[in-house]
Amino acid sequence: MIQLKVPHKFFVLFMSLALAIGLFICPMPVMALSEGNVIDMSDTNPAASGDGWTYVDGVYTISNGANVTVVGDNGGSGRRILIEAGATATVTLSGTSITQTNSNAAPIGLDNNTNLTLILAEDTENTLSGASTQASGIQMGLAGQATVTSTLTIEGTGTLYATG
Repeated sequence: MIQLKVPHKFFVLFMSLALAIGLFICPMPVMALSEGNVIDMSDTNPAASGDGWTYVDGVYTISNGANVTVVGDNGGSGRRILIEAGATATVTLSGTSITQTNSNAAPIGLDNNTNLTLILAEDTENTLSGASTQASGIQMGLAGQATVTSTLTIEGTGTLYATG
């Protein structure tokens, strides 16, 4: 039997340093999920609902009275946000990127008679990209609606790039 004689203090220090370096180099993945009042656009398997929102077939529908925060990048998946008809809601974009792949749908759509306050979180860049000139980054009214009476108020000190 071979015995190694390593001073105990040196061994503990060495192992502690090796563990710290290992955690720094190979961090554990961070799982951000859509839950509560947070919608994570990168979530590929979100819950069916949270505080002030529901999710069905790639659409997060924001309900009346909601105050939600949207984070993450939808990765061009087509996941998008819709403010339901008649709703008054607040949505905070915090480092969000939503790229729409459906030419008839915008990254953020306001149904008829909605009041949306869109807050751009401090020191964040947010991008809303419509798939074509038919769907802008933010669109008031859904396809086929002849008259739309909705209000959009944008606040905050973040940056918003909306194209389409």
